[in-house]
Amino acid sequence: MSIVNFSEIPIENTEEGISDEFELFARDFLESYGFKTIAGPDRGSDLGRDLIVEEQLEGVVNHQKFRWLVSCKHYTKSGKSVGINDENDIQDRVQTHDCQGFLGFYSTIPSNSLKRKLEGFDSIEFEIFDKERISQYLFRSADGIKLFERYLPDSFRKYNTENPRPSNIYEKEFELRCDHCGKNLLEIGDGVLAFCEEDNFVEEIYTACKGKCDRVLQNHIKEKGLSDHWDQLSNLKRPLGFLRWALKLHDHTLSKYDLNESSKKKLKSVVAGYFQQVSRNQTNQERKRDGQPSSLEAI
Repeated sequence: MSIVNFSEIPIENTEEGISDEFELFARDFLESYGFKTIAGPDRGSDLGRDLIVEEQLEGVVNHQKFRWLVSCKHYTKSGKSVGINDENDIQDRVQTHDCQGFLGFYSTIPSNSLKRKLEGFDSIEFEIFDKERISQYLFRSADGIKLFERYLPDSFRKYNTENPRPSNIYEKEFELRCDHCGKNLLEIGDGVLAFCEEDNFVEEIYTACKGKCDRVLQNHIKEKGLSDHWDQLSNLKRPLGFLRWALKLHDHTLSKYDLNESSKKKLKSVVAGYFQQVSRNQTNQERKRDGQPSSLEAI
């Protein structure tokens, strides 16, 4: 089941499957997509159109405007596809409203028979925005996210939970660099944090990409005569993974080892960077993996 539940948008006239709210959503969506609204949703007879939108076609020399007749069908409650009988007299409707193309805006999908009918037209262009195409735009653009939150708030909250983003507690997103190649490990999503010590004194802490970068820095540490122990940074991106690591750090590492000032600074960078990542709800997958402890003792 798609995370976008279009049934959140009400169907006011269930007999005809027409909703003013869905038409308003279509208008705002298409404007966000780059179209200009020429005729918007209104009550009364619409002569076979819900919206008329226009786009500017840019050529090398010539520029022209192209008008689309928009038909909105909101059948998400029944789940049925939009068929031939739901879209009568398409060519006549396009010509009546002085348009050059037909644009179907559907909360479900067009039927195969309707697609074949549209493909058979020679005199008009057509475009279909079905549920998948609409959803992709809502996910992938800043303007789409705004529409998503406004018209589909429950789906938006679910999406945010399952697709967490770093919190905005800092003025800009924190960066944690690999000490060998300089890549931002918070963007990569994984890496290692190594404590390099001698006689219970931490001389150095480094963060690195897994593999080659880590091996290079390990060799550097061995040349200094230091030993190391490490943590996997990907564990710190999960809320409970971070909390367990922070408690372990407090109870074991900091009580056992002394740190010099540069090591303290590095450790603060790791805590600050990953705290931004985990200041959010757990995803369902993370809850299955880490559980939901009822108390500090259960962590």
